[in-house]
Amino acid sequence: MNRFFVSALAMLTAALTLVSCSSGKSDEKEVAVLIPSDITRFVNMAEVMKSKLASKGYKCRIYNAKGNETTQMAQADTAIMRGAKCICISAVNGNTAASIVRLCHNNDVPIFAYNRLVNNCDLDCFVAGDVEKLAKMMFETAHQKKPRGNYYIICGDRFDLNGEKLRKNLDKLIDPFVSMGDINLIYRTYVENWDPKMAAREIRQAINLSGKKPDAVLAGYDGMARAISDELEQLYGSVDGIAITGQDAELESIKYILDDRQTMTAYHPTNEEAETCVSVAISLAEGKAVKGLTSTTFNGTNNVPTINVSSILIDKDNIESLLVNKYKVYKKSEIYD
Repeated sequence: MNRFFVSALAMLTAALTLVSCSSGKSDEKEVAVLIPSDITRFVNMAEVMKSKLASKGYKCRIYNAKGNETTQMAQADTAIMRGAKCICISAVNGNTAASIVRLCHNNDVPIFAYNRLVNNCDLDCFVAGDVEKLAKMMFETAHQKKPRGNYYIICGDRFDLNGEKLRKNLDKLIDPFVSMGDINLIYRTYVENWDPKMAAREIRQAINLSGKKPDAVLAGYDGMARAISDELEQLYGSVDGIAITGQDAELESIKYILDDRQTMTAYHPTNEEAETCVSVAISLAEGKAVKGLTSTTFNGTNNVPTINVSSILIDKDNIESLLVNKYKVYKKSEIYD
């Protein structure tokens, strides 16, 4: 082999190595988890997922968009450049995130959604709660406490399938009682980005316009429920006797429930959801069929293969037995602090 050929081969090898390093891609098994914000549910899920992936030989990078959809797009691009074999996304915006799905597929990276559906795209899979059961849980708890009276529905973001489906299912449950005259439905609305401050403003404006004190407020999320509870305390001095719902089993809301400032929440079993997401991620990363599919979810253009994970009702009577003893979400000292 002549000296020129050896030199050229060495230069070519070095160049290829440089290109490979500059792209950030490698043969390392890596999953990227894109979360939308600091909401406890998403942060906890991502951390548990990271731990479970590590036990199966996968590296996991977590990217938090802090509520900025442009940031999330850039994070997806970074994850691809770093060599992610699969991406799990909880979208900041379920409509604009379709561009993230297209970016992934253009780079042969599978992508699935957790909790928040991405609309109008060819999403590989969707891991979601059972919103119909969640709505039933919320309404029945409120109705048991307040079978008659003034009801307000303050749901989440209308552009998030969870917010839209929760509102539709609550409407379906409450409307027969409105027709019978048992329930006076004063106001129902969506709240952009599930924002607690906006939820508090909505309830105050609705009460000021109607002059009707709530007997029940069906709030779509714990942060909103607490903000509404605080607002009602300012208006009336107490929320005693008012049914207030929420979801996510956030620690502060558990304390509110113990103090009779919130009626219920829903715990989405983090361990089960994380196990499901890890199974989906590894299957997609390795080009295998996803197991455990329970339904499909139409996202505007496609029927997305879906796995539903049911939530658990949490109220004052079962906080300790479920969240402390069974699921070990919190320590007793934390909830009674």
